[in-house]
Amino acid sequence: MYHLSAYGWTATSLSILYRLPQIYKTYRDKRTEGLSCHSYIIQTIACLFYIIHGYIINDYPILGMGIISFIQNIIVLLLYHY
Repeated sequence: MYHLSAYGWTATSLSILYRLPQIYKTYRDKRTEGLSCHSYIIQTIACLFYIIHGYIINDYPILGMGIISFIQNIIVLLLYHY
């Protein structure tokens, strides 16, 4: 069962990492022309469902990915509207 958890944590780590360059670039350049606000809103709602799902089935990689992705999406949305 441990190897299945390793796959989950690997996926969670990659999910966390892939958005960091976008957050950094948006913060650094103070430009959001290429971003779709609607897309990030939909992703944020999807993250809420991942959080609920991960909590219900006690799947910590899914729960962790949902929480951190949710926070990252909120940061991007705040930068978009700032």
